[in-house]
Amino acid sequence: MDTGQGGKASEYPDALGGEWERYRPAVFGVAYRLLGSVADAEDVTQDVWLRAAGADLGRVDDLQAWLVTVAARRSYDILKSARVRRESYVGPWLPEPLLTGPDASEPVIVDDSVSAAMLLIMEKLSPPVLHS
Repeated sequence: MDTGQGGKASEYPDALGGEWERYRPAVFGVAYRLLGSVADAEDVTQDVWLRAAGADLGRVDDLQAWLVTVAARRSYDILKSARVRRESYVGPWLPEPLLTGPDASEPVIVDDSVSAAMLLIMEKLSPPVLHS
């Protein structure tokens, strides 16, 4: 797992064990629903992981609840920050779309590739010779 700060997760103490991968989608989901931005949700998820990696989790009864609470509080901090207050958006607020399936542009790219290949083949082939 990449920490996003130039290092690998193995450089940090593994206080979470294998639990992080199981709870990461819940942490990301809370941050995304509150912030509406994939980039901000990823930042919050990274902040939560770093905080959990340095915390004494032995005293935590419910790790998932703790991680989600930290994510929610960090998301609220971002929402209250001066950066967000300065950005004013007129109109209804909609969250940033989150891709959950295959890329919608894939069929178009494949069709374009097939068309280009056919043009190359037709260019290389000689015209049929007519025998009279």
